[in-house]
Amino acid sequence: MFAIPSHSAPLYMYIFSHLGELNKYREEMKVPADQIGACHADDLYYLFRCVTASCKRLVRMFNEFLILSSSIYNTDAVQDHTETGRFREYLCNLWVNFARFGNPHATIVDWTPVERVTMGDESASFYPAAMNLKDIGDCKMTTDFFYERFQFWKNLYEKFNGTHLMPKVE
Repeated sequence: MFAIPSHSAPLYMYIFSHLGELNKYREEMKVPADQIGACHADDLYYLFRCVTASCKRLVRMFNEFLILSSSIYNTDAVQDHTETGRFREYLCNLWVNFARFGNPHATIVDWTPVERVTMGDESASFYPAAMNLKDIGDCKMTTDFFYERFQFWKNLYEKFNGTHLMPKVE
């Protein structure tokens, strides 16, 4: 199956910074308690053991991960009425709305898509804005994240491939 790339579809970006009972990857990596923030992949434990009606459709495709996640970490033990359970429902609804409607706006009204760079404007300065998913009611657009890392990867890509804004696809 082949897909035709679309440069007009909106692109939404998020930074997952929520800390709760399901930050299992953070636990697995033994991140010290005084280090703030979630780990890469922590959001997977919120997404892929959802027991809510909206999430059941989303997670059917990921059955192997669900079995592994539930048996090792008992993610089903998190009750829906807890803070972690409510955030799990919130995050799952973002993804369901994105899958269903092409945007997560039904849950967060002010989530703006990443701005596209037009042809001929490859030299423009570019740093994307992302939604910081911290807590229900405390999600805001931000550009204050991982700037040094972004510059490192951008410069490395440009060294070998030219601009990162218009990649060469053959």
